[in-house]
Amino acid sequence: MTEDAKLGFEAVAKRWLESIKHTLASGTIVQCEIRIKNLAPFFKGIPLRNINPFQCERWAVERGEKLATQTFVHELETVRNVFSYPTDIYAGRVLALAIVKQFQKSDAFNKEFAEAKSELAAAKN
Repeated sequence: MTEDAKLGFEAVAKRWLESIKHTLASGTIVQCEIRIKNLAPFFKGIPLRNINPFQCERWAVERGEKLATQTFVHELETVRNVFSYPTDIYAGRVLALAIVKQFQKSDAFNKEFAEAKSELAAAKN
């Protein structure tokens, strides 16, 4: 098992946020950080891959009754995004690999790649 597989909710949530920060306004980033801070205690010490519906239900019951509806919806959205983040990364890598393999089958791509490689080598000298 890799070290990444042992990461807990908060660590994965911070990675997720870091990966999308460039698309968010500063106020939205602050709100996401607050949501992560408020969600983390419900999943503390549990690797993300081991979090089960009962822990999620505990968050929904214990925290949900204290929140305004919109805040609950935002936290739920954050939970969903954090849980889907590792899968999205993996899917992106698999897709990129498939695209590269497809390009490698193309004679035109291989010719252009070889030419670009030669030009870079010549420019280096």
